[in-house]
Amino acid sequence: MKKIAILLSGLLAIPVCNGISQDCTTPEKVFSFQFQGKKYEIVKELYSWNVASQCAADRGGYLVQINSKAEQDTVFRSIINGAKVSTTYKPVNDGGGASYVWIGANDKANEGTWIWDGDNDGAGTQFWSGQGSAGANNGEVINGLYNNWGGASVHPNNPALRNEPDNYNGNQDGAAMALAGWPVSTSSLGITGEWNDIGITATLYFVVEYDSSSTTNPEKLSARVNVFPSPATDYITVTSSGSQNPLVEIRLYNILGSEVYRTHGIRTCEYNINLSDYQPGIYFVHTALEQGQVTKQKVIIR
Repeated sequence: MKKIAILLSGLLAIPVCNGISQDCTTPEKVFSFQFQGKKYEIVKELYSWNVASQCAADRGGYLVQINSKAEQDTVFRSIINGAKVSTTYKPVNDGGGASYVWIGANDKANEGTWIWDGDNDGAGTQFWSGQGSAGANNGEVINGLYNNWGGASVHPNNPALRNEPDNYNGNQDGAAMALAGWPVSTSSLGITGEWNDIGITATLYFVVEYDSSSTTNPEKLSARVNVFPSPATDYITVTSSGSQNPLVEIRLYNILGSEVYRTHGIRTCEYNINLSDYQPGIYFVHTALEQGQVTKQKVIIR
């Protein structure tokens, strides 16, 4: 899906729900499999990390959290042999020209703090800190948890020695599984199946995990709204729970309770607010969703 950015009165609006109807995918674009009593889906829709996580939540799951080599191997085999995703289906420029699928880790809130947050609620288990040798070289595995960052094959017995993540160009906050080595000319940073950090606006296929083998429930509506990052400097992103319950109104209030911005008549699941017109301080984001729910969240602007 192509995002079209429109700058209006200090607000950068990115409509991403247009074209998504009652569900965020269709049966013919989903391949299902099971592993250790859980259901998984490979969804062949081209979505950003944020929208993919919302789609996963809409369907009753979350972007996959990979906790072992066995799970990693099963997911990768299912992508290639089950869903038959081409290893060259969508080359990513800031991923060394390889193609990828989204998994459920990000460091959006704090650079280098990688958490499993596949439903995009801002909370999750941290499994990695810092960057690999292609970046600041201060990477550290947390509590011995599994990771498969690029370079894992070179140091299979030391989970802290990795090439990735490296936050290339300062804009790589989403984790993705590579379908080929990168850079494509040398595979010097990572090989097929390993993970890389790439920009979250890339549109890719993705893997959904469920906590049981039960079927999805795309009719289930959620009132969850996320506002991130906080503290923020340049912009904040407001997201709804997804295509079934988009944002229809957003208001921004300062600490004194004065409304400093309002937009309404929208229908989108992702909205970026440009902060260049606002002084540092505490603000409150009020939202209304299509199904009638309203939310209020605090955000700090620096």
